[in-house]
Amino acid sequence: FHAMDTLHRHNYDLSSALSVLVPAGGPVLCRDEMEEWSASEAAMFEEALEKYGKDFNDIRQDFVGLFTCFLSD
Repeated sequence: FHAMDTLHRHNYDLSSALSVLVPAGGPVLCRDEMEEWSASEAAMFEEALEKYGKDFNDIRQDFVGLFTCFLSD
């Protein structure tokens, strides 16, 4: 949304909008959040992707259900 808004504010001049969106030194890369996951968390996520594809709502619901089971034990 931010990129689209910036493009609109720069009258759809792509080079002008990009100069605002991308710093002079190049794009800022975010650290991959999966680096902070344990091996079991990463494996659980990969299994959920195989099971649900990219339906992240179902993945979240399955994870919340699994987390609730661990808390009740």
